[in-house]
Amino acid sequence: MSLEALWTVVFSTCGDASQEQGNGVAVFETGRIFGGDSNFYYLGDYICTNGQIKARVKIARHGSNNDFEFELSGAYKGGESSLILDGTYLVNGKPTLVVVILTHIADLP
Repeated sequence: MSLEALWTVVFSTCGDASQEQGNGVAVFETGRIFGGDSNFYYLGDYICTNGQIKARVKIARHGSNNDFEFELSGAYKGGESSLILDGTYLVNGKPTLVVVILTHIADLP
């Protein structure tokens, strides 16, 4: 299993992984993130250094100018089938906690 893969995404904007707020899919590929769900698309980038992932992901609603950005980080040891990334995004200028759980679906060809 590789970090460069197709992942399912479950996120909670409550900062509590048990409070699911949305889900979708994301592709991690050469430092870039692409994905989405039925209401939003995700575009971003990531770096993985010394087992730490840092990512910035723009989340935008289809057909509107309504978007926001997640700043995420978490540990990755390689070969893991799931990841938990913690982070924040701004709501009305105030940082709000977010937890993102990724589950490996398939390595990229």
